[in-house]
Amino acid sequence: MIKMREYKLELEYLLPLLAEMRQQGVLSTLFIHGINGLTVPCMAQIGLRDGQAMRCRIVTEDGKICASGNKALRLLYGLGPRNWHLDVQPSAPLRISPPSESVRYSSDTGPIKYSSNTGSISLATQFSLRIPRRSLYASADTLKSLSRSQKRIFLLVDGMRNIGKIAVLMSMRDEKEAEKVVMELEALGFITF
Repeated sequence: MIKMREYKLELEYLLPLLAEMRQQGVLSTLFIHGINGLTVPCMAQIGLRDGQAMRCRIVTEDGKICASGNKALRLLYGLGPRNWHLDVQPSAPLRISPPSESVRYSSDTGPIKYSSNTGSISLATQFSLRIPRRSLYASADTLKSLSRSQKRIFLLVDGMRNIGKIAVLMSMRDEKEAEKVVMELEALGFITF
């Protein structure tokens, strides 16, 4: 039996909530006027297993995949509150149905054979979606022991921003840099998850 739940939240707040509840199913939202330069209606779909985002894609109404995986997830972040629909599937295996054709198109390479693995979100991305919070009150003396990048990231940790958003605010080219510093701060006992 599939149940439908609705949420009106920013994706960056909704995903941690669903992770806490260990939800399983497909989360979707509709963009009537398109998204990120697309002028055609499209739908975003995020496959969840035990509350973790496993697949993500943005599909036009004719089934063409515009973005998938990390790229699609990044496009969906920061869009503000949206109406999200969750088709809860408590015991069924996770499945986002492929487009009606067995071929998807990329503007760079032309036709690409459809593969269900192309939409997988890596463990690194799941880590970058985690939201750190401070575990210590940091005095000026305590902050002196930290490197410059550790101080900057520690000051951005507020219990609401995920690691990916912190990396963007720090203008880091790669989220892995921010993840490394966050892990250092966690090892030092300055932050927790």
